[in-house]
Amino acid sequence: MSAGRTIAVSGAGGFLGSALCRHLAAHGFTVRALARDPARRPHGLESLAWVRCGLPDAIDPRAFESVDVFVHCAYETRFRSQAQARAVNVGGSERLFRIAREHGVRKLVFVSSMSAHADALSLYGRTKLEVEALLDPARDLAVRPGHILGEGGVFWRTAASIAALPFIPLFSKGDERVQTIHVDDVCEGIRRAIERDCSGTLLLSERDPVALREFYAAIAQALGKSPRFLRVPGGLALFLLQAVEGLGFSLPVSSDNLLGLKRLRAFDVAGDLRRIDLRPRTMRESLAEIRWNGLARK
Repeated sequence: MSAGRTIAVSGAGGFLGSALCRHLAAHGFTVRALARDPARRPHGLESLAWVRCGLPDAIDPRAFESVDVFVHCAYETRFRSQAQARAVNVGGSERLFRIAREHGVRKLVFVSSMSAHADALSLYGRTKLEVEALLDPARDLAVRPGHILGEGGVFWRTAASIAALPFIPLFSKGDERVQTIHVDDVCEGIRRAIERDCSGTLLLSERDPVALREFYAAIAQALGKSPRFLRVPGGLALFLLQAVEGLGFSLPVSSDNLLGLKRLRAFDVAGDLRRIDLRPRTMRESLAEIRWNGLARK
């Protein structure tokens, strides 16, 4: 696919969605930005065509007029119940895909996650897998990035907690293996996959996983702190988080995050990276590029 064609991106007001819009526009694509509130446009994206798209049913069909590829980044991670999560994320995605097909969109690209696998315990991972099942693997693409690093998203909330707390809570031994990828490398990978008309599933992350404890320690060091860990029994933490969430409170770490850690898996990504000729930054290279002085403003 050549530059100049129109790509619609959902979640364009969010961390990954806005970065992807900037990246695609910079490489010559015409970008249609889909967001829950089109009036709240990230800096530098004001000139794009913005259309309302709020899951599950506040979707303006005009978003898909004359669109060749639709990249679905929007995903609600804060929810009150499993039923709500499925109605918004799975039901909303199904409706989006149907409307896109009805308007002649040739290819659907869904930004999934490495958390999406058959053994997933987290609702996040299970629902991502359910949305993947809505795609046609012969022509569509499910992109599964590792833990995305950059100045936003889940990573930024984690970094803010490490910056604020006198210790780093560990809900396990910390030897789980995590695979990271810089947000710019995710955008580059998605663009290359679109240009090469890739289909099926594409894993995106650095090649070599790192221990979770090492990852947290590297964040602390980047923040100028000495990493100090506090072991918290996972079962107790899960019970307390679920109790707090049941009262309607939201914390930087959710019970679903803990369930995700329980089944964290490492994957061989070498073949997928060769498929799009990409060498992502390592975890430490990614951390070295982050502007940490902006953390206090988030």
